Amino acid sequence: MINRRIVDIFMIAMVSFAAYLFYLNGKFIWDDKNLVVENHSIKSFNHIGSMLTQNDIGSGSGSVYNFYRPLQMVSYAWDYFCWKLNPAGYHITNIFLHIAVASMIYLFVSILYANRLLALLVSLLFALHPVHSETVAYISSRADLLFVFFTMSCCLAYFYYFKNGKSGYAVLSFLAYFLALFSKESAIIAIPLLLWTAYCFGRRVKAEHIVYFVLITLGYLTLRFTVSGAFTVLNDTTLAGRMPGVFTAIFEYWRILFLPFNLHMEYGRKPLHFYDCSVIVGIVFVVILMIYIMQRRNREKIALFPLGWFFIAIFPVLNIYPVNAYMAEHWLYLPSLGFFVMFAQWLTNNKNVITRNCFIAAIMLFYIVLHINHSSYWYDPVSFYKQTIGYEPKDARIHFYLGREYEAAGNYMQAIDEYQAAITLKRNYKECFLNLANVYAKQKRYADGEALYKRIIVDNPYYSEAYINLAILNTMLGNNLKAIELFQYALALGADDPAAIYCNLSRLYALAGNHFMSVRYHNMAGQSGQ
Repeated sequence: MINRRIVDIFMIAMVSFAAYLFYLNGKFIWDDKNLVVENHSIKSFNHIGSMLTQNDIGSGSGSVYNFYRPLQMVSYAWDYFCWKLNPAGYHITNIFLHIAVASMIYLFVSILYANRLLALLVSLLFALHPVHSETVAYISSRADLLFVFFTMSCCLAYFYYFKNGKSGYAVLSFLAYFLALFSKESAIIAIPLLLWTAYCFGRRVKAEHIVYFVLITLGYLTLRFTVSGAFTVLNDTTLAGRMPGVFTAIFEYWRILFLPFNLHMEYGRKPLHFYDCSVIVGIVFVVILMIYIMQRRNREKIALFPLGWFFIAIFPVLNIYPVNAYMAEHWLYLPSLGFFVMFAQWLTNNKNVITRNCFIAAIMLFYIVLHINHSSYWYDPVSFYKQTIGYEPKDARIHFYLGREYEAAGNYMQAIDEYQAAITLKRNYKECFLNLANVYAKQKRYADGEALYKRIIVDNPYYSEAYINLAILNTMLGNNLKAIELFQYALALGADDPAAIYCNLSRLYALAGNHFMSVRYHNMAGQSGQ
C-alpha cells in the first residue's frame, strides 16, 4: 500500500507547480542583477570555499549589502553551473525549495497534532497562498527559502527526538539550525520558536541541548563579526517614531493573509503617526488579539500555539530593532505558519464534509487565479517597477530604477521623466543626477550634461563618479587636458575602478604626445587589473 504521507506530499508538489508555473518566464529583477547576473563569485565552484569568508553577499559584483549568507551564494553557484544565466532555472530551484518547505510543514504539523487532514490543509494553504509569491518568484529571496527550510527541519527533527528519544534526531536538529544560520541571520529565531512549540505541546527541551543551540549561535556570531564586522544599524529613526509602523504592519500582515490583494514589494520607510487611520486600526487589532490571549492563556496552551508562533517569528522584523522597511511580504514566510494553522483548524471544525471540501477547493482555485494575475508583476524589470510605482508613487528609488531600465533600452525621454520624478522626491539623489546627466550626454545635449555634472560636484565634492563622467564628456568634446585633470582627481578620491581610469589616462597622454606618462599609466592599468 502506498504511504499516505507520500501521496500528500506529491499533492503538495503538484499544486505548488500549478501555482508557480506562471512565474517561470520571469526575468532577473532588481537585486538579481548584483547577486546573480554580475556576481563573479557564483560562476565557479572554485569560489565556494571563499564564500565562507566573503564579507558580503554582493562582494562578487562590488555591491554592499552587509549580509553574510554563504549558503545562498552556494545555491546560486549550483544554479549557475546548471543553467548559466537562464532565469527559468533559478525559478525552478526556488519552486523546489518552496515545495520542500511546505513538505516540512506538513510533517511538522502531523507530528504536533497527529491529524493528517489538518497537516495537509496547513501545507496546501502555505504552498498556494499568493503572499509567498515574493519569496518564491523573486530570485534574490533565496535566503528566506533556505533559512525557513532549515528552521522547519530543526524543529521537526527535535520533535522526532521527543517522539522516540533517539539522539541522532537531536544532532540533526543542531545541524539544521547551523545551516539555517548560514542561510540567513534571521534563523536565530529558531530557538525561541522551538521552545515555544515545546511549551505549548507539553514538552521540555533539555538544558544541555539549549546550551548546544546557544554555542552554535555564539560560534556563528563570532564568525559573522570576524568576517563582516558589526551589523549595520539604521539610526536615523527613534523607537517612538517607528512604533506607529509596528501596529500598521501587524494589521496589514493579517489583512493580506486574509485578503491577498494589492501585493507588491517596497513598502518602504514612509513616516506614520499615531493619529493615522491605519495605525489606529492596528492598535485596536493588537488589543483584540491581546484580550484573546489573556482569556485563553490558562485554558489550553495548544490553542495559543499558532498565534504565539506568528508573533515570535515576526518580532525580529517588526522594526522595533530598526530595519529597512516597516513591513515586507517575504517577512511573512515563516510567521504565516501560525495563521495557516488557525485557518486550517477552523476549516476542519466544519463537520459537513461536502461543504468543507467545496469551500477548500474554492479557496485553492481562488489562490491559483490570483497567482495567474500576479505573475505579470514579476515578468520583467519594467513591469515590476511600473506596477510598484502604482502602489508606492512617492518612492524615489523605484523611479530611479525604472529610469535605468528605460535608459538601458535606449528610451531616453522616458528615462529622463523617471529620473526627474525621483529627483523631485529626493532632492540630493546624486546617483540619479549622475544618470540624468549621462542621458543628456547620450542625447548629445553636452551643455546640459556638463552643467549637471558640475552641479553634482558642487553638492557632492567627494563623489568620484561625477568627476569620471565629466572627464569622459570632456574627452568627447576634445578637452583632453581638462579630462586628464578630472581623471586624476577621481583617482585621488579613491575611485572604485582605477584600472579603467589608468587606461583612459594612458590614451589621453598618448594623444598629447607624452609617451612616458602614457606607458606609465598603461603599466599601472595592467598591474591594477591583475
